[in-house]
Amino acid sequence: MIPQKYKYFINSKAVILCDNPGKADELLDANDSFIVHKYKDIKQLKKWVDILLEYTNETQLLFFHPDIEMLKRDFLSLFINIEAAGGLVQNSKGQVLLMYRRGSWDLPKGKIEDGESKEEAAIREVQEETGLMELELGDLIKFPSFLNLATYHTYHYKGQIAMKIAYWYNMKYLGNSEPVPQTEEDIEKIKWVNIEDLPNYFNNMYPSIIDVIDASFGKYY
Repeated sequence: MIPQKYKYFINSKAVILCDNPGKADELLDANDSFIVHKYKDIKQLKKWVDILLEYTNETQLLFFHPDIEMLKRDFLSLFINIEAAGGLVQNSKGQVLLMYRRGSWDLPKGKIEDGESKEEAAIREVQEETGLMELELGDLIKFPSFLNLATYHTYHYKGQIAMKIAYWYNMKYLGNSEPVPQTEEDIEKIKWVNIEDLPNYFNNMYPSIIDVIDASFGKYY
């Protein structure tokens, strides 16, 4: 039976929720250090989440329970949940748009406003952050190894820890204008990168963004 699993990031450290611990070896990267626990109650889960929020080492976490949807609900209840949407944009040459923000290479995204669909928010955010208007919306990026339809990562929001739930879409840029960084969002520069060169940027990129790129291109660069 194929294990059912979700993936989250707390301070850039992976947390995997799964339904079948017997398949744990298939879930974990052999190069990473994971602590594995059977899920008992939300108090236990909160203790380990707090450890990851404070810890500076690379320890990561796997929790398992047969009712994985219950486990997911309990896990997400520990955070303020904020939905966002963005895009992996390619130009006519097949190059991918990367932007440099707050010390890391990133993809354009932002919070979904009240009354907006995910698709509308994704287009608007890419337009606002890059100045590129002639965009063609493609498919929602999915993560074949996980149940995720979005990336999940923690960040500080109004003095609290929030979980950003970001939906990503493939997009094509149909115009010829140069991108313009939205400096009020701390975007310093934007560049088009050949697909085969993307791994050169991974050392300075959040793991959730690397997952988006991997999912879109199937790890074939």
